[in-house]
Amino acid sequence: MRQPLRDEQGADDDHGGAGEPADGAGGRRTRVQDGAGELAEAGIEDGAGQQESQGPPSIAAFHANLSPTGPKMVPTIPPETSPHGRIFPVDAIDRKILAELQHEGRLTITELAEKIGLSVSPCHRRLRELERSGVILGYRAIVNAAALGLTFQALVFVTMRQEDRDTLLGFEHAVTLIPEVPHAQRLFGDPDYLPHVVTPDLAAYARLEDETLAALPGVQRLNSTLVMKHIVNDRPLPTTHA
Repeated sequence: MRQPLRDEQGADDDHGGAGEPADGAGGRRTRVQDGAGELAEAGIEDGAGQQESQGPPSIAAFHANLSPTGPKMVPTIPPETSPHGRIFPVDAIDRKILAELQHEGRLTITELAEKIGLSVSPCHRRLRELERSGVILGYRAIVNAAALGLTFQALVFVTMRQEDRDTLLGFEHAVTLIPEVPHAQRLFGDPDYLPHVVTPDLAAYARLEDETLAALPGVQRLNSTLVMKHIVNDRPLPTTHA
């Protein structure tokens, strides 16, 4: 069970040191998708105690960091999709933080700092910036679907009859209101959409398809396939790619 980090230094720990290194069948269920916490702006210190620039870096500064001689900083959110409308560069220390939290979201600030080799204050500031910028979306429990009696799962291939903007937006909004759909993607080509559906049994799925899915705006055809077994489920995202 993943819960928000417990900050042993308090909600506003900006008075710390200078950042010196211290050294069953059909069982697919929801992935973590969370809201970002609102946290205050703060400067960020690296492992050597050097304070990084306050606020978001400029585009010119970001590209300068990509030079062969400089430290490599990679944007994880494209400018058009960033929740704050800007590129947020993530360095090697941030990636360590993300790797640790994806494996154990209940680490305290002190425990996290020890694992990545930072003192508490710079680790806390980096974490707050990752949360504030939308790199970390939040923290939630990952629940066993079978424990809730949700043992029947299907992938539904949706082909649309109309693809005008209003119809597509209406369909997408309607899908977000169906609790039995924990995931749904829009695809290139045919089919147009791929909702993932979870129900207690086949009869419940049949009712959902007949009464809800088939009635969604613009739907021409529904094809479904049943989930037999999960091979990879809720795996942390890789943090080592440049």
